[in-house]
Amino acid sequence: QKQQQQQLLLEQTSRRRMEHAQTIEAEIGKLGDMFSRFSSLVAQQAEVVERLDDDVENAYGEVQAGHTELLTAQSIIKGNRSLLIKVFVLIIVFIVLFVPRRGR
Repeated sequence: QKQQQQQLLLEQTSRRRMEHAQTIEAEIGKLGDMFSRFSSLVAQQAEVVERLDDDVENAYGEVQAGHTELLTAQSIIKGNRSLLIKVFVLIIVFIVLFVPRRGR
């Protein structure tokens, strides 16, 4: 009878160990799924970061092109400014020379 009790105790212990092992196996499977999903999310984020990097590089190129256009516009405006001053001086000269004065 003592041998039967020991056998029963051994079977119960073995059953509990088997249940624990199955529980651990299920948890390891869940961890594998979580790591798989996490890996997928990391890959998606890498694509987003790469697109952001491309967009930043494109924006930088556009900003440089805009800066070049602004410098071109500034030089044109400076050239026009001197032309406007010359035209204004010419108009004043014509007014002084050709408009009759009232006091004479």
